[in-house]
Amino acid sequence: MLTHLHIRNYALIDSLSIELKPGFSVITGETGSGKSILLGALSLILGKRADTSVLRDGGSKCIVEVSCNLKGWPVGDFFEAHDLDYDDLCTIRREISPAGKSRAFINDTPVNLQQLRELGSELVDIHSQHETLHLKDNRFQLTVLDDFAELTPQVETFSAHFKKWRALQQDIAQLEEHLAREREQRDFLQFQLDELEEAQLSHGEEEHLQSEIALLEHAEEIKLRLVQCTEMLLGSEENVAAALRNGLQQLESVRSHDKGIDELFERLQSASIEIKDIGEELARHEQHIEVNPSRLQQLQERLDMLNGLMHKHHVNDVASLLEKIDALALKLEGGQSQEEKLGLLKKQIAQLEEELLAQSATLTAERKKAAPLLAKKLCALLERMELKNAEMSIAIEPSPKRTSRGDDWVQLLLRTNKGQQLMPIEQVASGGELSRVMLAIKSVKTGKQFAPTLILDEIDNGVSGRVADAMAQLLAEMGDQHQMICITHLPQIAAKGQWHYRVSKRDEADKTHTFVEELNQEARLHEVAAMLSGSDTTEAALQNARTLMSAN
Repeated sequence: MLTHLHIRNYALIDSLSIELKPGFSVITGETGSGKSILLGALSLILGKRADTSVLRDGGSKCIVEVSCNLKGWPVGDFFEAHDLDYDDLCTIRREISPAGKSRAFINDTPVNLQQLRELGSELVDIHSQHETLHLKDNRFQLTVLDDFAELTPQVETFSAHFKKWRALQQDIAQLEEHLAREREQRDFLQFQLDELEEAQLSHGEEEHLQSEIALLEHAEEIKLRLVQCTEMLLGSEENVAAALRNGLQQLESVRSHDKGIDELFERLQSASIEIKDIGEELARHEQHIEVNPSRLQQLQERLDMLNGLMHKHHVNDVASLLEKIDALALKLEGGQSQEEKLGLLKKQIAQLEEELLAQSATLTAERKKAAPLLAKKLCALLERMELKNAEMSIAIEPSPKRTSRGDDWVQLLLRTNKGQQLMPIEQVASGGELSRVMLAIKSVKTGKQFAPTLILDEIDNGVSGRVADAMAQLLAEMGDQHQMICITHLPQIAAKGQWHYRVSKRDEADKTHTFVEELNQEARLHEVAAMLSGSDTTEAALQNARTLMSAN
């Protein structure tokens, strides 16, 4: 339970301290006196975000601190998990600096807001004025049923798997979109690869083509020159070979008379042999030169095709085209790996889908089992609060869309008068009836998993008379099980409180201040009387207040 609340420099509060008691406490005060400011300050302890707008004095920091008695409450795991010192008497503090910096402490150890929220949710449940409207929300109705059925662990397990399932869905959708784009690219890449492979490229091919084309383009000229040269050497009447033979004959006739001619004769003889060989080789080479226009056209077309491919792929040689083939093949293999990844993800999501369906079926079965029990308890509590003919039912249908809580859609159905049909609660319940249903839900929860401190902000909206008496009695009974703090405008509820705090607002100098004081028995009597009669407290009002308080 909360044992002490200290607030400094928050909204209209300079500084105040309240000793909080076990059981049922009430907080009263005129409209606008600052009762909700207390809840705003307390919400900082529960991890709500804040900025410098909450500072009363912009030059000083805001401090909100609560002391709690944790004895007997199972929060030891939280302290152990976050390596925090545990003590039955725990202090939680939040500070907001003038610069807007937020700091939080548990037992003087700095913690982050998430840790503050985690511990706060274990200790305090605040029902705001607008939370009753949540009754019209099917998600809230489902949460109420799950809390009653004590399905929180199962829902958390389902939620964890649901997050993985949804993440996989997103991954698959993104990968499929990526692959769809890649398939378009893949078709183009495959076309490029097929075109290059069909070309049957080889290293150095373009140089060979250029050389052969040059030969074929000049084949006629080459043959002519070779023939002419051969004729000059061997074929004409005055060819070089004949002249050399004649020279040899001339030297042969005189070499016996001059030994110096021998060396010259041998050299001329060698030249004659070489000229004959060259002439014969020229003739043979000329025979191998082919004038082939069709072959030339074929080679030119091949070279044009290679040049076209090189231009298309922005390269300068066939070697680069061959490298392009390898690169394209590698890209296409990469696409196949992505396809394999998609298949793996689909397999994973199929397995997870089976798990979710099994878990969802279990949740549905437990909810259907708990729904009539919860409806019966709520009806009994509504009857106590003067809804004598109330009947409730909880419809459970397949949800059109899976959520983190399962595949169920829950609808609270209510009938407040005989002869009426059961209708969705948001269509049939008045404001006062919604308040009573919400209090009934809170009462049921106090017997289930529930924070040790429950703070209710004007849960009595829209009720009066005997209904107010019944609600007051129910709140007092809830205070026997938990620390109950109720902000109220109803004297019936104020009179039932074991402890009574009054919030007031006073102008001092140039500022307005909010104060909170615990009332003694006499002050309580006058406060309840004022709530009954208004600003003028009459003797009749005092007597009525005594009657209300004596029934406590």
